[in-house]
Amino acid sequence: MVQFYEMGTRIQSKLLLSLTLIMIILGVVFLFLILSRSQENSTEKPLKVLFIGNSYTYTNSLPTIFQEIAVNAGHPRPMVESDVPGGYTFAEHLTSSTTRSMIFNQTWDVVVMQEQSEIPAMAQSDPAVNESFIKSFDGLYELVEESSPAAQVVLFETWARNAELWANATSSLMLHGKDPNDMTQRLKAGYEEAAQSLLTQGGYPVEIARVGELWNINYNSDTPVELHESDGSHPNFAGSYLAALDIYATIYGQVPKGLSYYGSLSKKEASILIDLVRRNFPEIHEQ
Repeated sequence: MVQFYEMGTRIQSKLLLSLTLIMIILGVVFLFLILSRSQENSTEKPLKVLFIGNSYTYTNSLPTIFQEIAVNAGHPRPMVESDVPGGYTFAEHLTSSTTRSMIFNQTWDVVVMQEQSEIPAMAQSDPAVNESFIKSFDGLYELVEESSPAAQVVLFETWARNAELWANATSSLMLHGKDPNDMTQRLKAGYEEAAQSLLTQGGYPVEIARVGELWNINYNSDTPVELHESDGSHPNFAGSYLAALDIYATIYGQVPKGLSYYGSLSKKEASILIDLVRRNFPEIHEQ
């Protein structure tokens, strides 16, 4: 009996020792992973991002929302600046001394460009508008290339007017499309043509943040979130939040996970928009 007891005691001791060693090894591995992740985060440099646009970017301070999402997703806080006078077009930015000064003020990592909300849609049926739109974008791109040759240029594709405006549609609104779906497709085609024009000239590929298409997917869903302000044109906070999510995903190449930054939205409202981006990104960006 004594021998069996001693044998059992030795087995228990060996098992305890083995478990202890396993726990130590797991602890070391876990600590190594934490230190590696910490080192990766500490070596990531904050991006310098310039936003060029108008009130669609200015409203709700979209660049700040983008900045907060990036920080909340675990990145160093991006250095963000913006040039967003109300109603400005690419043509006006191209001749603006302020825009030129801001482009050459830094060596930018990313430049996000947003055209006036109607022009890319109108360009699909008006050759003169189309020529001005494409030439102005090409001109802005050349300035960015001169200032920051390695910068990633992102076209911020905007959204259609609210469907309610088509109920009493004026002739000017019909120039944008026969309904929100049509306007979305025209905007999409316009921004894609602008991006393609650079490739045709031997330029580098331009990313398109397909915000307008995400808005359209939302409004065509069974339970759409209201994204427009009461004017049926500008974004409310939810609309700007969705735009910032897609711009973040376009720049960083991933949909943010585990966000706790919701701005003025509830967690439920923000989760719906995050899920919308997750379900449709990167599919719409691979068109």
